[in-house]
Amino acid sequence: MSEINKSELNTYLAHYSISEPWSVLPMESGMNNTTRKIAAGQECFMLRIYNNHKDGAIVQVEHELLEKLNSSKSSIQTPIPVRNKTGGTFCKLEDGTLFALYYFIEGERPLNQHAPHIAGLGKAAGQLSRQLAALQMTAQPVYDPYYKLPASYEFITAELLEELMNEESELALRRKKIEFLMEQFCKAKQWSSELQKLPQQWIHGDIVINNTVASGEAIIAILDFEFAAIDLRAMEPAVIAADLLNKPNLLSSMHEGISLMMNAFTQEVSLTQEELDCMPLLMKLRLLDVFLHVVVRYRNGLSELELLCEIIDQTADHIEYIDNSAELREIFIVTN
Repeated sequence: MSEINKSELNTYLAHYSISEPWSVLPMESGMNNTTRKIAAGQECFMLRIYNNHKDGAIVQVEHELLEKLNSSKSSIQTPIPVRNKTGGTFCKLEDGTLFALYYFIEGERPLNQHAPHIAGLGKAAGQLSRQLAALQMTAQPVYDPYYKLPASYEFITAELLEELMNEESELALRRKKIEFLMEQFCKAKQWSSELQKLPQQWIHGDIVINNTVASGEAIIAILDFEFAAIDLRAMEPAVIAADLLNKPNLLSSMHEGISLMMNAFTQEVSLTQEELDCMPLLMKLRLLDVFLHVVVRYRNGLSELELLCEIIDQTADHIEYIDNSAELREIFIVTN
């Protein structure tokens, strides 16, 4: 998370008509963007500074999606952007930095060790999926679907990774894992033509437990729609399932968490058996996407070497697990 002082915060908040004095409250921040919880008078807001890009079209898509979701009736809350002094929903500094202010959604961070929250995650994602399927959007997606991963990251080559390994001994120690991941990346080209035949619609594309808000046992809100795109419908639960592999939990096994989530999701959205059969591949696409995303961030000086090494280890281990786990495949046979 980027450091940001009060003077810089003043620069951002001066674009909005909010009560003064304001203060910054403690809040966890994600990997991709800088976020701050702002208390002003009786209201709380969330300031979000986009670190991944300086492309206003991406935020425009995100905000049109949020506007349409918030105008429809749903039990799941989604972020509401605050209008700035000129009536827009996001702002741009002279250096191109994009930022937006949102009304803060009160609640707690869900627990990946808590079965009701994992099931609630699947239910909320399913409810959102049904809403997104009915949306009529003016804006076109900026991000490519996951199944086009090979084309999206075609600049990540074996030669580039060889160069990184030559520069850093910690990466060189992971040569076998990096070569394995690149083999998987090459195989993804073969999956693409078959996967794109599956049902497609708008999806959130990054629903993980850290992008949600809980109240008691229930998941009440889904956040961070930056990566929304038209993609495979089944990719939504696949992203969650892949992320659950990364979360140590107190359930009887990691299978239980994925099974709880999938059962809850498919009570809201009926997936075809073809979609369920492809879930292991879709999980692998998500894991590869995170790995490649962090490689790009590392090259651009936005992520530390330690994080890249952690992601390499996790991704290689989890893809091997997906390939070899009969228990995991059984979940997607019996879910419907």
